[in-house]
Amino acid sequence: GVTTGRSFCGVVGSDTRQEYTCLGDTVNLSARLMASSKKNGILVDQVTYNATEEDIEYEVLDPIKVKGKTAYIEIFKPIGLKKPTTIGLTLDNALCLPWQTRCTIAGGKDPIDRLSTWEQLHKCQALLGVREEVLLAPLQPGCPPRVDPAANASKDLVSKGGVLLICGQPGMGKDELSEYVTQVCHDSHGMVPVFGSGRARPGQELNPIRELCLSALEGLRHTELLPTDPSQALKKMVDPAYHSLIPLLEVDVQVGDAESKSVSTPYTEDQIPDEYMRLISMAVSMVQRLASKRGTVVVCRYDTGTNRLPIRAVEAVYWAMAEALSEVMQRSRSGSLKPMVLVLVVPVSNPDERVSLSARESVRFAEQHGWVVETTPMSIKTCQEYMLLRLGLTMPKNLPKVLQNYVAALAEGNPCYIREILDELKNVGAIEIIGTADKSRRVELRSREHKDGKQTLEEINIASWVHTSMVGGSMSLLESLDPQEAAVVKMAAVFAGPFSVPDLSASYSSVWGGALRVDLLRLFKACNHLKERGILEEAPVDEFTVQADSGTANEVKKKETLKAFVGCVMDFPHFKLPSLLLRKMAESMTLDQQRLAVKRQALVNRVITKDLAARMEKLSRTRASQHIPYYYLHMDDVAKPTRGNSAGSVLIAKGAAPAKTSEAQSPAAAAGQPEGQL
Repeated sequence: GVTTGRSFCGVVGSDTRQEYTCLGDTVNLSARLMASSKKNGILVDQVTYNATEEDIEYEVLDPIKVKGKTAYIEIFKPIGLKKPTTIGLTLDNALCLPWQTRCTIAGGKDPIDRLSTWEQLHKCQALLGVREEVLLAPLQPGCPPRVDPAANASKDLVSKGGVLLICGQPGMGKDELSEYVTQVCHDSHGMVPVFGSGRARPGQELNPIRELCLSALEGLRHTELLPTDPSQALKKMVDPAYHSLIPLLEVDVQVGDAESKSVSTPYTEDQIPDEYMRLISMAVSMVQRLASKRGTVVVCRYDTGTNRLPIRAVEAVYWAMAEALSEVMQRSRSGSLKPMVLVLVVPVSNPDERVSLSARESVRFAEQHGWVVETTPMSIKTCQEYMLLRLGLTMPKNLPKVLQNYVAALAEGNPCYIREILDELKNVGAIEIIGTADKSRRVELRSREHKDGKQTLEEINIASWVHTSMVGGSMSLLESLDPQEAAVVKMAAVFAGPFSVPDLSASYSSVWGGALRVDLLRLFKACNHLKERGILEEAPVDEFTVQADSGTANEVKKKETLKAFVGCVMDFPHFKLPSLLLRKMAESMTLDQQRLAVKRQALVNRVITKDLAARMEKLSRTRASQHIPYYYLHMDDVAKPTRGNSAGSVLIAKGAAPAKTSEAQSPAAAAGQPEGQL
């Protein structure tokens, strides 16, 4: 049973027994669907069907009644992935991509390839020899770009062949750039596109080899007469020694078929099976045969999706294929083959992955020639232009400033997030496009007004957008953290500004509650690790500077109090959570009472830390001074015993009448003290 929705995932139990489990209505419905499905069968709910119907074929079944639900539940049975009938260049010169087309130049709906201020697009255009006037004027959909044959960059990359590396964080536009490069190479340079996409999914090791064979096969159909059946065509094209390996590619088997075959040879991350290496050799030989007749652009795309842990087997096969294709590219540069451009599209999440990427021979070749395009977050100007194109606006003044600031802060320059935010805001009715003409077309906000009369979008519950890459990726990131690191992020979302380790320890492991110094060290280590991953940032001391010499008397008093609170924790390292998206996702994973408790404990800890130092110093001075009992100070006030008085002396403190030593002097005066002091 497969369902989609919000659920609680975490550790529950007591100190004696704890278990990691999932709770919620979504989990219960999944269990009911599992109980209703047949053996080895799969049933999904309506939400899952709506989110995946474009990629998966379903069979609509009759609604069923399940326990705990009063209404009938719509159920669907998945049949398989909607595989494209053709991958590559068809006989009518139509380009069929193995993934969903996005750019308008390739037939999609995303106008990102028409941006005039996107730096990465400019670099791709320069490498492909696109004229400068095309850089300044947006490209029209369906219009092939004009190419400058005298461009120095394209003379070496396109006319002789080379390796173009497109890398960056997920969602930054790598796929769109690869689509643009593929379309320009085909339309303007006459190259045949070939694809090999690696997906970080278990059991998807052969997918890049399968796509490489099928797309190369479609390219060879333009020069040779081949059978329509893919298996028969492959047997005709490749050496007879590879015929026994063709069934492993499953070119005629639907995805998810129970009869699909797989390689039975066990292998580790560092050792690829011989069957896989032979399949790579077979696919590369087909590409080489195609490159001997026509110019070729080979796009090797690696997709990690929302996976936070790499699948080494899929990655190893992908890079083995890429390095083998790089050798074919070297032959094309020597003149023995037609020009071949190898495009490597690789996600890079952190600097360590970028360093390890440079160890590849094909990547080093691209770096030596300057054929590297690293995608980075878009600038504010580029984000504004992209929003105008997505909403169909021509005038920047017709785009509300509140919407610009909200999308820029939430998306952080990620074009994928910008698309999803605008689409979801339209779906929930937060924004509305008014007018039909270009100049009169504008966007109006339909959100609530703030207390000051201004409209705001802060109250929108973006945590409910679980079907988007933005929310799904953020949730995957938070759930992939260690329990202590996840707790630190959730507590960090409570603080509007910087926070210190003692602020976190006040509600996690307070020193006033018996915690040890090693507990603070663990929290500090977790904060440092989150800083290395880019989730937290170290807050400088300047951010705590508070000017208390201006304003009214009440404001000055508040600022002085704030300075006192800040000063008590100034000696500790401070961090902050800069991402608005992660802040909202972390807030959705905590209860209101939990957030209030974290704030309260942090404030109490600061008050104690602020006042305790002076009080402890006073107490230490008191304890250091010599303590003399009260009655020892007044031993001279004791009445001297007389002869024959067996009862001894009588103390004045007990209220006994003092014996007068003389008529003119009292006992107090005789002791040298003022009258009436006792």
